[in-house]
Amino acid sequence: MPIVFGQINLLEKGVVYPVSAAIITLDDVMLSANERGEYNMTMNPGIHRIMVGQIGMHQSRVTLKVVPGDSIRIDFQLRPDLRPL
Repeated sequence: MPIVFGQINLLEKGVVYPVSAAIITLDDVMLSANERGEYNMTMNPGIHRIMVGQIGMHQSRVTLKVVPGDSIRIDFQLRPDLRPL
């Protein structure tokens, strides 16, 4: 079964920080990153949409096509969203 994994970081003022508890949405399934900003999930072959976000940060999205046996690393670098809530 294909797997996608990676790390979610925040880039702020030239410094990179891991984003713990970032929300990852794979199609309609949600999970959160661990305390080091890492995630991993299995999926069925096909085309999938992954969206990553956290309160106070801009969201990041990617669409990917996976085939049986794939092991894909996708790292996300979020940016602060400085707009007022």
